[in-house]
Amino acid sequence: MQLPYVRTLAGYGQQEIPYMKRSFVAIGAMLCVTVITATAQADMIDDPFNYFNVYSLGDIGSEASPYHSDFQGRAGAAGNVAFSSFSLLNQPNQTGPALHVGGSARLTGAYLGDVEAGGDIALGGVGISGNVTAGGYIVQFGGGSVGGNAHAGLGVALNETLTVYGDTQTGMQYAPTTDHQAISDYFRNTSADIGAMSATGSYTEEWGHLTFTGTEGVNVVNIAAEDLQAAWKFTIDAPTDAIVYVNVPDTDVTLDWTAWNYEGGILAEDVLLNMSNAEYLELSSTNAVNILAPLAATDFDSGLIAGTLIVGDLQGGGQVNNGSFGHGGSIPEPASILLLAGGTWAALLRRRRPGPSQR
Repeated sequence: MQLPYVRTLAGYGQQEIPYMKRSFVAIGAMLCVTVITATAQADMIDDPFNYFNVYSLGDIGSEASPYHSDFQGRAGAAGNVAFSSFSLLNQPNQTGPALHVGGSARLTGAYLGDVEAGGDIALGGVGISGNVTAGGYIVQFGGGSVGGNAHAGLGVALNETLTVYGDTQTGMQYAPTTDHQAISDYFRNTSADIGAMSATGSYTEEWGHLTFTGTEGVNVVNIAAEDLQAAWKFTIDAPTDAIVYVNVPDTDVTLDWTAWNYEGGILAEDVLLNMSNAEYLELSSTNAVNILAPLAATDFDSGLIAGTLIVGDLQGGGQVNNGSFGHGGSIPEPASILLLAGGTWAALLRRRRPGPSQR
């Protein structure tokens, strides 16, 4: 493991830590390497679809182009995140961190709840109501406040312009509450499974209005990306106990304004727009539907998604309102994942969680 010995914290606006302090931090880092790498097990999330409002299997934003706008529920990224002019409105009934980051985080804005990152966390012009926990360093490039504790594995470099109302500690064991590898594998495998399902019916089209009529149980309908983009309305008419998977098989998808209409008892939480092959996804305007595109580099410059948004990478500034696909399954416990490889991993994953056709 290559330790991030104290360097000029590029992009964080920090000066290089003086030599004596640098030596002290480096020694501390070496002393705690065993503690940091032997972290406690992450908790198993029963249903990642229900847990996350937004999840990226890669990054969200970048230092050069931070993501802006707001998410109404929990957010996570297996990679790095950068937010500016942003708010994360974690719901009052949700427990645990509001933001889960596998890599590093650069944060500006308001965050209701705890924030955790496996790498460094840089704060500037920020208001965080809960705790901030980093596997690396916690540094600042501006002022703000942290309503809870600031705990870091390798070091905390904050001054009086950023108020921490709890305690500040370094050399802390970093114990993530989520296993990003397991979550990413779950979303990829689930999307592939659904994408491989045979259609149970087809849609009709009238002057840009698409209609799919489903029955109880699992329904699958395939639609080309160009037909979906051209539609101004998509009505799904199905009973209360129906689940509808809308598969888009294309690699390049653009989704602009579409009125998603649910009739017959089915709700938005019973419908999943699945793009298992999408490598690029462009979103704009308003769509009230849950989206699963785990391989897609996603450009969401503006607009609103009312539902779960799961993508491969996320850039832009679109708003995501709280909502979720209500028929997900469990992921394997992290301890089991360490024992698996290749086909054994895939086979056990399918045994442990019900496939799309079984939900």
